[in-house]
Amino acid sequence: AFYVYVPYRDQSKAPVFDTAVGDFNFVQLFSVNRYLGNDRIGDANQLTLGLTSRLLEAETGAERLRVAVGQRFYFEDQRVVLNEPARSAATSDALLGIEGRLSDAWALIGLWQYNLDSSQTERLNAGVRYTPAPGRVFNATYTYNRQYFDPIGKQSQLKQFDLSWQLPVNPNWTLLGRWNYSLIDSKTLEAVAGVEYNAGCWAARFVAHRFVSATQEYVNSLFFQLELNGVSRIG
Repeated sequence: AFYVYVPYRDQSKAPVFDTAVGDFNFVQLFSVNRYLGNDRIGDANQLTLGLTSRLLEAETGAERLRVAVGQRFYFEDQRVVLNEPARSAATSDALLGIEGRLSDAWALIGLWQYNLDSSQTERLNAGVRYTPAPGRVFNATYTYNRQYFDPIGKQSQLKQFDLSWQLPVNPNWTLLGRWNYSLIDSKTLEAVAGVEYNAGCWAARFVAHRFVSATQEYVNSLFFQLELNGVSRIG
């Protein structure tokens, strides 16, 4: 249980330099200020309740599973705002987080934000990681956000999946890649493909990168890097 009281002060004439509204997550649930930065100090009269349970291996003490749930309860309406609408609801959305290792190779992570007033999912993140050997990894993540604001302030839904991998071919050659795809727009948002040759005393890397900019145009880039281990790195 975490209680916060911050009295209201008029800050409408104070300039804003580098402050933004904090993302709604477990860290923010147990924070004093809802803003990231000191240009705005949010008024608060609220109580956060959270519960966490962990499953540990008796032999090694290693954590196999962690489940957490939390929600915030407000006793006064919000008065200090930055660029968001003032909140008047008595409770926040409920958060449910899951993180665990199903085996030495498989791991999962998930975060569910649920609006109890409207009975609908506001955000859902779910991911899985497969690491069968050192240096060999495969990640898959799905992201859903019911109300997403892009960099220019346009509101839309967000539905994306993200795949990334690193695959050693032999002791010298390694392949890596990433693919970020939007289901709403039916297009690739970012793609990365690269190869590394490591000879021990030196290494060379080549990467091709393609992504969608804020103006919805594709930007293509090529990177090359030569590293002399323990001496210098140029690219």
